[in-house]
Amino acid sequence: NNPEFADVRSLEGLSPTNKPSVPILAIPTTAGTAAEVTINYVITDEEKRRKFVCVDPHDIPQVAFIDADMMDGMPPALKAATGVDALTHAIEGYITRGAWALTDALHIKAIEIIAGALRGSVAGDKDAGEEMALGQYVAGMGFSNVGLGLVHGMAHPLGA
Repeated sequence: NNPEFADVRSLEGLSPTNKPSVPILAIPTTAGTAAEVTINYVITDEEKRRKFVCVDPHDIPQVAFIDADMMDGMPPALKAATGVDALTHAIEGYITRGAWALTDALHIKAIEIIAGALRGSVAGDKDAGEEMALGQYVAGMGFSNVGLGLVHGMAHPLGA
């Protein structure tokens, strides 16, 4: 809906789009980013070997289908990496300056769920995988209301 932004690099930072996107139906395939419940998304620019964050309130999905079966195909190393990312979301969201009672409750619950499920999920336990899908979603609900912190600010350049 915003063809003037055909080069995705132009979307870096707070997006200058002025029209809503087409309706987005999100189906996450990793348990970690929580992009299905936030206005933030990360794009990897392989040409420049860097990641950049885009923030656009027009791009939040209208519906998210959280189905752990869609995440079953992740290799164990990816499950571990995205699971630690989800745990980091929960911890960072809990300690950020913008945190308040409701987001604290979401983040504490996400920490409990993820801490209890991460090892099992990496080992291939299906029930633990379902818990990870829920835990990362709950963490996303929390941090989408308060933001993240320095850990993610440092991680994006290192993870490109």
